[in-house]
Amino acid sequence: MTATQVWNNVFLTGATGYFGSHILAELLRCGTGHVTCHLRGGGADRIEGALRKNRLWQDDFAGRFTAMQGDLAQPKLGLGLAFDRLVGKIDCVIHNGANVNYVLGLKQLRAANVVATQDALRLAEASAAPFLFVSTLRLFDHRTDSTPIRERDLVDPQQAMRYGYANTKMLSERLVTAAARRGVATAIFRPGLMCGDGLVGAPNPRDAVTLLIQACAKLGVAPESPLQINSTSVAYGAQGLVALGLRTGAGATEPGSIWHVVHDTATRMTDVFKLMQDMGAPLRLIPYPEWVEKLRASPDSDLAPLIEYFTPDFPVESTRRLFDSKVTRDTLSDLGVTHPETDARFWRANLNGMRDCGVLPDFKQLQEVS
Repeated sequence: MTATQVWNNVFLTGATGYFGSHILAELLRCGTGHVTCHLRGGGADRIEGALRKNRLWQDDFAGRFTAMQGDLAQPKLGLGLAFDRLVGKIDCVIHNGANVNYVLGLKQLRAANVVATQDALRLAEASAAPFLFVSTLRLFDHRTDSTPIRERDLVDPQQAMRYGYANTKMLSERLVTAAARRGVATAIFRPGLMCGDGLVGAPNPRDAVTLLIQACAKLGVAPESPLQINSTSVAYGAQGLVALGLRTGAGATEPGSIWHVVHDTATRMTDVFKLMQDMGAPLRLIPYPEWVEKLRASPDSDLAPLIEYFTPDFPVESTRRLFDSKVTRDTLSDLGVTHPETDARFWRANLNGMRDCGVLPDFKQLQEVS
């Protein structure tokens, strides 16, 4: 990466979230001059706190980012006159912020997730700056026909509309695509289930997979089923977004490009649960229907709000959701960005990271105490 391939001032939303803090760290590592971070409350100390919490802080980050308080659910991102003063002073907008909630409907999420995207696009367009949008592969949750999902596949609106969060991302993507037709340099990034890799940063404590692992550890039982997932190492996601974003800004990619930032090889969750047993977890594998009933009987579980996702067909359907992100993978490989293999070593490192950060207990210590 040469000196001409960096930004002077990036506007980043969602900077204190899990993925956002990794994007911020990657921007600063790559030589970005300054990052203006939109956040709902707090100042630069809160941003630094998120970087430290996720084990990303470097001393040379100090003084290279500022906090701008706002609210995604309010007009102009809740920035008021500061929104207008930003125009022309930024050379890239990365819209990563959103209300990530799998329970609420479109009505409750529209302002923070759709209208905010529209306002962030206005800022980018008025500044003649590229616009990078973080979407989700949950747009394809309905694809269970064993046909590989590729970057250019169309989203089925009837299916996406069934879930509020996915619906907001579909509507936001339409806004981004319309902006690309107007000449705005845009790119859409759809990550899979975001997780750590045990090597860079800390695990994602609020990710659905982490919540599943944590819930099973607390229950003492886990489902033995075909359930599988496609994950995204957060380091790969952040490095990929910045690398592809720089190409977008330089006009090296087609406006409106869509990238699937995910590992195509799925992980069977039963294999992860067995790794937990190897770590000393007092975990018993039981039939999936029995596990669902135990989860229903535990309303205080962090996974309880997602209980409706665990339908009888959920595990088998997950085996028919296949990804082929060859276009993204090959492009990133040419840029020197590769995803670690999601093998036993990868997941063991993830589990160790969860233990080290207190998301999971130290099972071996528990055995010694008992």
